[in-house]
Amino acid sequence: MQTLIVDNGSFKIKLGYSNSELPLDFPTLLGKPKQIYNWQGYGDKGDYVGEDAANKGGIIQARYPMEYGIITDWDDMTRIWNYGFNKFNGSREDELILMSENCGVPKSHREKMTQIMFEDFNFGGMYVALQGVLALYGSGNTTGVVLDGGESCTRAIPIYEGHALHNSVLELKFVSRDVIVDNMVELFKSRNYEFRTTSEKRIVREIKELFGYVALNYEEELKLSEESILIDYELPDGTIINIGKERFKSTEVLFSPNIFGMEEAGVAEIVFNSIGKSDLDMRREFFSNIVLAGGTTMFRGFAERMHKELSELAPTMKIHVKDLPNRNYLTWKGGCIFASLSNFNNMCIKREEYEESGPTIVHRRCC
Repeated sequence: MQTLIVDNGSFKIKLGYSNSELPLDFPTLLGKPKQIYNWQGYGDKGDYVGEDAANKGGIIQARYPMEYGIITDWDDMTRIWNYGFNKFNGSREDELILMSENCGVPKSHREKMTQIMFEDFNFGGMYVALQGVLALYGSGNTTGVVLDGGESCTRAIPIYEGHALHNSVLELKFVSRDVIVDNMVELFKSRNYEFRTTSEKRIVREIKELFGYVALNYEEELKLSEESILIDYELPDGTIINIGKERFKSTEVLFSPNIFGMEEAGVAEIVFNSIGKSDLDMRREFFSNIVLAGGTTMFRGFAERMHKELSELAPTMKIHVKDLPNRNYLTWKGGCIFASLSNFNNMCIKREEYEESGPTIVHRRCC
């Protein structure tokens, strides 16, 4: 049976068959046209979904059915899954599905997702796995600490022999979908560049992804001349703007939230503190296998800064930070590896088992 791998994210969803090189990805987004009477309806409720919604920019009322990795609107999320599944031609009854989920998801949510996959989409079998565990599989390991930098929050997840140590997981919710974009918008405002609308903020997001980076030493980077890091960027209307220290000032919130008035630890500190909550005999192995996953970790210089700060926090430990290419797809890729295990088919909940036991079977079968 073919296996469809689905990595559910608050900002983007990634899905594809386990034998694919890369997944299809699109925004976890729906939107209703603000002026409905001017539009032909699209799908149920006149909504645009996924990439179709993102392309409409500021002319829709956007809805994100996931926040902090938790599904908040099941009807909307079901429609997003349906939008994605329709991109694939297979027969769901003859397919398995591997769904990713965040740490700390309520049991009732796992049950609801299981129910939807069997009753709404009629999959032949399914399995649910933690995103951090799958990301670690994607790196080729089963023991380590995954720093999963998603769009709605960032988590440090210690994992030992394929099992997450839930009591040691730490998260930063301030690293939200727009925090770096908002920082960059404010920095641009001080130079009389205004970005107010949704479509204008999408431009800032693109600037962030193209030119943003993490300084190895923030104070030293501030001393650089503006000209040494200045980049010209042409806006859609042809205007040329200069992008300078905004490139690294906006991302510094990841490591030094105190600079922005936030009384929280930075990403290096939560990795250090999560390891500190684990057993003593595990810590050395954890420090030597820190895996970066998710789009927030993709900034140039992120891994080097992480290594530097952890080396200062734990000077007696050997620090190794893995910054694999395409790590924004690492969880999905780990799902492909997980689905290739010889016993994966037996691990899955089959339709007959679901019909006999109901959705609570997910807690017995999926760790």
